[in-house]
Amino acid sequence: MAEGNGMSDRPRDYLIRPRDARAATSRCADILHAVAHERGCSVAAIKGLRRTSALIAARREVVRRSTLADVSAARIGRVLDRDHTTILYHQSVLGLR
Repeated sequence: MAEGNGMSDRPRDYLIRPRDARAATSRCADILHAVAHERGCSVAAIKGLRRTSALIAARREVVRRSTLADVSAARIGRVLDRDHTTILYHQSVLGLR
């Protein structure tokens, strides 16, 4: 810590820049739209509350592709309207964690 100012001397390159965050959200949204198109369902259905096996498989595919694209669980959760712990669960089921 720097003397008296309460600020850390740690470099700030570990922080996500807003542009990078927007890019990650955009990547995840693009993946969501691609999976919806491939699976023949709507984006709203994938983001919705229904838990049919087809929709769960589509959500897991979005999680798999987004994780491989280095999108954080929190950001994937925001795009899918899910809590990040749900995304962590899907990642563990898929063997990505």
